[in-house]
Amino acid sequence: MLVLSLLMLATSLTLELQFDARVQLQMAANSRDALRAEYLARSSLEFTHLLLSFEHKFRKIKSTFKAGIKQMLGGRPELAMLLNRFQLWSIVPVNSDLIKSIAGGAFGRAKRNKDEDKDKGRTTDQGQLYPFGDFSGRFSATLTDESAKLNLNHFYSAREALVLRKQLEAIFAPPRYNPLFENPRADGTRITRQEQISAIQDWIDPDNRVAGEDSNTEDSKYRYDEKGYYTKNSYLDSVKELRLIYGVDDIFFQTFGHLFTVYGPLRINIQQADINILRGLVMAHGVPKPPFDRSIFLQPAFLQFVQAMETWRNYLGFEDDNAFFNWCENPNVLPSNLTQGLGATNMQQQINPQQLPRFTMNRNTGITLTTDTDLFRVEAVGQVGRVQRRIQAVIFMEPRGARKVYFWQLQ
Repeated sequence: MLVLSLLMLATSLTLELQFDARVQLQMAANSRDALRAEYLARSSLEFTHLLLSFEHKFRKIKSTFKAGIKQMLGGRPELAMLLNRFQLWSIVPVNSDLIKSIAGGAFGRAKRNKDEDKDKGRTTDQGQLYPFGDFSGRFSATLTDESAKLNLNHFYSAREALVLRKQLEAIFAPPRYNPLFENPRADGTRITRQEQISAIQDWIDPDNRVAGEDSNTEDSKYRYDEKGYYTKNSYLDSVKELRLIYGVDDIFFQTFGHLFTVYGPLRINIQQADINILRGLVMAHGVPKPPFDRSIFLQPAFLQFVQAMETWRNYLGFEDDNAFFNWCENPNVLPSNLTQGLGATNMQQQINPQQLPRFTMNRNTGITLTTDTDLFRVEAVGQVGRVQRRIQAVIFMEPRGARKVYFWQLQ
């Protein structure tokens, strides 16, 4: 019995030590792969900077020869579309597999040591030529347009807060959002559109007074017995911080969260903006013809107007902000010779431009409208084996081409 007991104890200790050794080895391998994946993600981010550098140069060339290219194209809309829609950052993928196939071979030469054998006039190699792609794992990066979103941090300015309130009122206005603002929430409370906008503004603006009220304080909405906290009265650090604001639940965040940002000036890229934001621009700053008939925003004719605008923007694009305003004042549909070739829907083909509503647009909206992307959200991914590391970054491209990183996070 003593011998059997000792054998069982020795076997248990051996198996335990073997298991610990295997776990430690796997942890070391995972740490190694995680470090490799992190630097592959960093490499992906550096290739993104390279792509944005080419994007800036391409824009300068396009701007310089724009008039000549237009004349060369003969004014044909399907060819002019290339000028309005062609952007390198949106069509050139950042992917290690693609880059390996294009840039195979070495980027540099092996260094040589000129100090050794100087008397004999000989040099020796210091290193070896490594072809690009001679690494395990892969990387990729995805770019999205952050300048196509509405920056809520401008609620901090009293003058810009008025513009933002007007824009949010238009975004929240469609009747399909009535259940969100009229039905009881999970806690049994209701919050109107105006109350929700005021709650967002109160969280950001520097004062402690409820927007639109003089007899209440902002913190009154957050004084709970167990988890009470106070309004921030400062800028949002991320869009996810909206979840702390009174009235913002999961449904609200999933419905509207993708429309907002916390970076950059108060401007919208109309070439990339969500159709809800473009519709909000028309509703907030357009005066219907006749001007008293604002009920047009709730009628099916306005839905057709929005559909025609989205199709026109997606295929032909807007050359500048004036082109957008001109289209809103005199809406049109795709030419008949393009509807089949570009795959326009049957609904688009049935829209009569003469029946679309027209608006007198206020061109001084307080929101700068642009057609070029200057603020990019980048998600860079590096993967080695089963290990992935991600880098989230927001990069601002200045008019002269310099790039600033507003946000960087390793996940």
